[in-house]
Amino acid sequence: NPPLQLGLNALSNLGVTAPASDSGILKAIDDEVAYLCTSIHAMNKLRNHFISISRLPLEILVHIFSILMVINSPRKKYLGWIRTLHACCYWRQATIENSKLWANIPLDLSER
Repeated sequence: NPPLQLGLNALSNLGVTAPASDSGILKAIDDEVAYLCTSIHAMNKLRNHFISISRLPLEILVHIFSILMVINSPRKKYLGWIRTLHACCYWRQATIENSKLWANIPLDLSER
């Protein structure tokens, strides 16, 4: 189905009819988008559970990130090791919750 047709089908599936107000249609679409985003997030989290690197023990993961801090420090236009926050929920949680990784925040963000 082309995107427009998918959109029209989605509206009919949401019970939106022609006389509905624009704000009602927008709310129904926004609600559906929020639901789909939540579903996609849950499926990605489930998928990541089956990737072996996502099952590394927390201590090993934090040790790896500690090494990354030294060899891949942030720069002015480059996040360096902080990009690990973007990999998956498990890595983000491990990174944020470990104070060792945030004990020494570099203030020199020159181009290097």
